[in-house]
Amino acid sequence: MLLIVNEAQTGIGRYSDLIAFTYENEDVVPDILTLSKTLGNSLPLGAVLTSDKIEHVYIKRDFCFYTTYINDPLPTAVGDKVLEIVVRDRLVEHSRAMGKVLYGRLNALKEKYSCIGDVRGRGLMARVEIVKDRETKTSALALAILALGVPFA
Repeated sequence: MLLIVNEAQTGIGRYSDLIAFTYENEDVVPDILTLSKTLGNSLPLGAVLTSDKIEHVYIKRDFCFYTTYINDPLPTAVGDKVLEIVVRDRLVEHSRAMGKVLYGRLNALKEKYSCIGDVRGRGLMARVEIVKDRETKTSALALAILALGVPFA
């Protein structure tokens, strides 16, 4: 069975590791790894990384895949610069440190407001569960939408 890991949102340091799946799982090696949003810094850039074994099958079968943006030098240069800056400025370590601050403050809000059922996540990706009741974990959709500042009908 193939292990395919999609790190479109979690990759490149956002989840307190350069690649999120490596968190406490350094022995896990996916057959295919995809990156996009965090790699291109909002430009249309994606990457598919694969094992040598899969690469050899692609070559043997003459598999070729093209997209509209294939070999576009601008997003490629941006992706290269993103990786350079993340490593140079130690942004993974910064994400980890700022994540501790973020979760400390979110958990302080949880203690203060009973509508926060749980706080989860890692690094700078957080999930705040908005509930009507902490015991039953019944969601409070209208309140959550209001918290986002979106009009609710």
